Amino acid sequence: MEAYPAQRNEVMDNGAGSGDLAATVVGLVLLATLDAFTLLLGMFGVGLSAEGGPSEGSAVGATLTMVVPWVLLAVAVAGSIILRLRQRAAFWVPIVAGLVSLLAWGVGIALLSGG
Repeated sequence: MEAYPAQRNEVMDNGAGSGDLAATVVGLVLLATLDAFTLLLGMFGVGLSAEGGPSEGSAVGATLTMVVPWVLLAVAVAGSIILRLRQRAAFWVPIVAGLVSLLAWGVGIALLSGG
């Protein structure tokens, strides 16, 4: 009895050649860049949240500047891995995560500064 195509344990051959390798390398470089960017944002967030006094937005601002970039980095890594395993373009995931991280960091700094 022959198994259905979805039940076969076969390696998918979609004819991907060097473009697949290039997409993987670009994705890894962007993820490494996002990692360095996240480290910088986290360090600046720690420094700026330590300077500010207690205010209404200090807890939320500190969370946005220190925690959110790391959470977005983890989401970007997981999303990139899932997309690459499904053989989809994943270069955009670290770019979007970096932009959202920068936006959250900016909002956190605005809350910390009280403005």
